[in-house]
Amino acid sequence: MYRRFYRGRFLGADFRKRTIQLSRRSRTLRSVLGDLILGNQSYLTLKKDLVFSIPSIGIDLITGRI
Repeated sequence: MYRRFYRGRFLGADFRKRTIQLSRRSRTLRSVLGDLILGNQSYLTLKKDLVFSIPSIGIDLITGRI
């Protein structure tokens, strides 16, 4: 069942690889992931914070704001 629902892919690449690539190009995503690593970001609110950050991450990617 695990293999049926989880293929480990995100935007056509390995999830970890794609996350690192996106975080290199978005200071917003880097900030959220940094808070997660430092323990300042709760796992309970991580999904909500990422969803609300999508517009800002998109702007970062489009404008090249690093």
